[in-house]
Amino acid sequence: MRMTGLNIFLLTLGLCLQPGTDIMAQSADSQQLNRDFYDSRLLQLEFLQQQSGIPDSSFIYLKQEAGYFARQKDWETALDLVNQALEIVRAVPETEITEKETVVDPLVTFPSGWQWTLEMGSDYSRQEYEMSFIESDSVVLEQLHNPFLALRFSRQGKWKSDTYQFFNYFRGDNELLQSSSSLALESSDYSHYWRLETQSDLFWQYREEQGSFWENQLRADWNRQIGSRQRLIFYSQARYKLHFPADSTYGNVLSGELAVALRHYLHYLSWLEISFRPSYYNENQLLGLRYMQIQSQVELQHRLDFNLYFTAQLNHYYRNFRSRQPDGDRLNSYHRVQPVAEAELPVFHPFGIAAKAEGEWRWYGSPNASYSNFNFASLSASLKYYLGNYNSVGIGYVYESETHRTTQADERSLVEQENFHAGGILLSLDIMQQSGFMISLTYKFTLRTYPNAGADDVFGYYSNRRIHSIQGIGYLPLSSHWQFQLFANYDNDRDRDREANDNFSTIFNLGLSYKF
Repeated sequence: MRMTGLNIFLLTLGLCLQPGTDIMAQSADSQQLNRDFYDSRLLQLEFLQQQSGIPDSSFIYLKQEAGYFARQKDWETALDLVNQALEIVRAVPETEITEKETVVDPLVTFPSGWQWTLEMGSDYSRQEYEMSFIESDSVVLEQLHNPFLALRFSRQGKWKSDTYQFFNYFRGDNELLQSSSSLALESSDYSHYWRLETQSDLFWQYREEQGSFWENQLRADWNRQIGSRQRLIFYSQARYKLHFPADSTYGNVLSGELAVALRHYLHYLSWLEISFRPSYYNENQLLGLRYMQIQSQVELQHRLDFNLYFTAQLNHYYRNFRSRQPDGDRLNSYHRVQPVAEAELPVFHPFGIAAKAEGEWRWYGSPNASYSNFNFASLSASLKYYLGNYNSVGIGYVYESETHRTTQADERSLVEQENFHAGGILLSLDIMQQSGFMISLTYKFTLRTYPNAGADDVFGYYSNRRIHSIQGIGYLPLSSHWQFQLFANYDNDRDRDREANDNFSTIFNLGLSYKF
């Protein structure tokens, strides 16, 4: 897939849109690692709280704030607050906690004034192909060197009995100007929680006539404890995206989502949840893509430590398309079922086993060569060696397969060309320290085989492949104010049977931030 300049910027910039987080902390791998840290430390905190009453109001404040940031998926900030709460607990002498004390919610105070962070760095990306019909000549589709400068500032505090958070982010580079602002108001206690938030984002390209847009979102969350172990959850979101100018390619977008869920807690870090999510999407353009979707989900979470957990999800989607054009393909509704399970288990010190399995079954109302029914399955398993708590190296195996099918006999041979199976090795390195140093590296090597690929496939869309993939995320504190951060993704996708027909993709981001 061709990566445009805007796509690359959105990928790298999207890592730093959330309030109070560093630019690299928003990648998927980093979020999961921080979440594992947070869950483990929170388990320790809950245990200590059950054993004794903690007569320090700052402990309650830190715990409440950590829960807030965890609900917003800001796992890095939540982890930092839980660590501070643990330090308070451990600093209390044993003689002070021999008798339990009842702790009431204090009138907390927030950091006064504005919080400021300055960021500077550079994006680099390169998309390169070698096409068989021009022998082994390399074609660079797009290459980008792009320095940037960004400023983030935020403020939080009390408003009457509730709390507010304001966040703003500006970034400028060679191609676009970005501005992101959000304002939220929330209220919580031990039995209920609600939050209202509005966010506005502007992406303005200097030279491109298309692609600039202004997007606004309004979100509302509400949940309440309805039993000793049950909680009822509601969520809604409305979004409007305005392009400058809008045309048949870049149309304005109106979308909305509503969710209701019932969660039953097995204990603090374990629960079973059932949710139902209807949503709506509409593009206001010539083709006018529009659909209604209904998602239902069953989720099981069970965590005992950072390396001892089991999670499972079963999702079902039904998407019903509508279009202003009488095109059968754009009216092809479908059902999709996605099961996912992931677990990690220490077997004998210092070794553990981590595994993940996921699948997808999709079937269309009118399957054809362009929209064929298919099954996808992926399984990975790794042996991990723990260098210490939260630090590990791993080696494992990964397997993937995809099978396509159609009800049209004359299209069967064409559709079956897309079938493939792949196997390979997986290497990982995860290191995170309380000093703030973090590095996460993943290397995957797979051999992908298309057993039914036709000899007349001139462009090699379904040719046998040899794929190397490397992803790295990290940040290094240089002082109490300065931090170095990076994100890197490299894919080397080569044809195993032809001299050329290769694809190379590189995305790299280096940044240096200063917190005032």
